[in-house]
Amino acid sequence: MKRCCVIGGTGFLGQYVVEELLRRGMGVTVVGRKKINDSRLPKQVKYYSTDYGDVGLMKAVLKGIDWVFCLAHTSYPASSYLNPVNEINNNVTPMVSLLNLIPQTAVQKIVYVSSGGAVYGKADKFPLTEDTHPQGGTDYIL
Repeated sequence: MKRCCVIGGTGFLGQYVVEELLRRGMGVTVVGRKKINDSRLPKQVKYYSTDYGDVGLMKAVLKGIDWVFCLAHTSYPASSYLNPVNEINNNVTPMVSLLNLIPQTAVQKIVYVSSGGAVYGKADKFPLTEDTHPQGGTDYIL
């Protein structure tokens, strides 16, 4: 059985990811910022309250984990543009810490989820690709 860690697993999208992983028979651990286990999580889900940039605790959390899904973000385009230091401290630094930790673990796959809608806006065609030019949110792109 694959073991998965969902960072941000109590958020809107995270709950659906957790549900689907469980449906597929995978073991699930959730990392969130809330102090207590969210009652919306099924009983078989392990829950850790921490900042995923906490290398010591994340090393323990990732023990035996095969896949990591990262859905934890604290900003949107306007906030990251208006306060880039906050963006770095709350989003970039923890992710870099996590990525630096991965080679010391058994993690095989990382899935990083972000909102394309905030950048791409209303698209003319689907699916969006890496070559798609932003249609919306351009006020925040320098």
